[in-house]
Amino acid sequence: MPRWEHGSAERLTRAASELFEEQARGAAFEETSAVQIAKRGGVTTRTSFRCLPDRKEILFAEADGLRAALVQRLLETTDVAAPLRAVTRALAGEASDHHERRRRGGTRDGRHGPSAPQRPSDVTP
Repeated sequence: MPRWEHGSAERLTRAASELFEEQARGAAFEETSAVQIAKRGGVTTRTSFRCLPDRKEILFAEADGLRAALVQRLLETTDVAAPLRAVTRALAGEASDHHERRRRGGTRDGRHGPSAPQRPSDVTP
């Protein structure tokens, strides 16, 4: 394996997503080890931990891009009288785009990853 290569984080994210899907028996995340992810991504375990120090990072790899896409679509809407409809359309459009990117094997920025659950830090009590 090469010592360092461009795109390691993207390959790791894609590899993790593939493993999570292959092991989708309810506990796919817990059953997928960092060593498995590194091996599938074609990097050393050390590189894996340098790129993604925690497996949870993989789950949230797309969250920031999704948030940015949603904000952009909301800014582009002219339907200011019905913000709920605008949000619904934006989410539906992003879901459709996300499904198409997953079908083609990538994401908006070239990464591949599962739909991320909400980050604990994003939850307000």
